[in-house]
Order: sequence, then C-alpha cells, then structure tokens
Amino acid sequence: MKSVLPANQAALLGKIIMPREFIELTVRNRSTGAAVIERLWSDRWTITADVQDVDSGGTVSATWLGAYGLIDMDPIPRVANLVVQRIEIRLMSIGVDVDRILRTYDPHQAKVRVWRGFLNTETRRMVAAAEPRFFGFVDEIDLPTAAEGSEAFVTLTCVSHTQEATRSNPDKRSDASQRRRSATDNFFGSAATVGEQTYHWGQAKAKVATVKPGAQGK
Repeated sequence: MKSVLPANQAALLGKIIMPREFIELTVRNRSTGAAVIERLWSDRWTITADVQDVDSGGTVSATWLGAYGLIDMDPIPRVANLVVQRIEIRLMSIGVDVDRILRTYDPHQAKVRVWRGFLNTETRRMVAAAEPRFFGFVDEIDLPTAAEGSEAFVTLTCVSHTQEATRSNPDKRSDASQRRRSATDNFFGSAATVGEQTYHWGQAKAKVATVKPGAQGK
C-alpha cells in the first residue's frame, strides 16, 4: 500500500485539494552534451515548491515553470515489481517553455521524474511536498509543428527506470578491459588462455616422451 503524507491525507479526506503534476526533465545541451535540468508543473504561473527526494529521503525545493494546466498523462500503476512501465506525457506545443525545452535541447533518453502535489482550494498553496509517482527515461518523442490557427500536442513516451535491469553489458572480461579501469590491475591477465589449460586433479601429470633428433630407427 502506498503511504501518503499526513497533510495530504487530511486534505484528501477533507476534499479541499486540487491535484497538480510536477515533471523534471534532464535534457542535454546539443553542442556540449552537458546535462540541463528543466522543470514544469501543470498550472499557469511559475512557483517554488517542495518535492520529496527519493535519494535522500528528505524534501528539496525547486522552481517550476507553468505549463498552463495542459499536462496530461496516462495513469501510473502502483506496483512493487520490476515490470517496465510505459506511460505517455502529453504537452501543448504552444507553450513557450515546452517548445524551448524540447527544441533547444536534446530530449532523447532524457531522465524523467514525475511527482504529484496538491493545492489547497482555499489558499491556493501546496498542502505538503509533492510525492513521487514515476521515474524513468524518454523513449520516444513526437514533436509536431502545428498548422496556423490549430493546436498540436507533444507526446513523450517514457519507460520506467526498471528498464535498466534489462540491459546487458557489451563489455567482455578481458585483460585490456580491466586495465582500462585500472592500468595496474592484472586480475584478468590469463583470461584469454585459461580455457586452453588442462588441470590434473588427483593424479600425476602424464609425461610426454621426447625423441632426440637423429634417433629415429634405432
């Protein structure tokens, strides 16, 4: 069962909340390859809000750019297994920040983090820190250009971080590979020839007779 922060639980029971989604994208600078973190939330203005930090267990405060309430995404199942989840996040391409982020930077395989927070309907303030819902990567992106006078939706197809458990390591166990990690590490020094060696367990090694040159026929 998913645990909910006490303040959020009380607001849910009191029906005085408005859910909002918070999305963090770690995209790349197209020129340098450097990571750039961009943050959006599903409302109209820019705010500073807290979210739960899964890595530290505490909360972190960040600035979130308004995506004009047009964020839509697939339901995210709450499961406790290693099944790779796929969700679609849809954004209006007309949003200035949405267009800037996805066209200026490279969003392919960008790290995606999604939280859900709640606004108090009376104060319009966050009830508590937003809680994590989905961590993963952008697997596919559909970034259409809207025709004049029409609207277009950007669709990010994301896969959960459990996908990493399905990846295989193409690197081989070799002396050269190990020395790239540490030049003095010779742990795999005999890896290339060890399969050709014969071991004589529990018995003496058979002696191979040798014949001296010129001794044939004697």
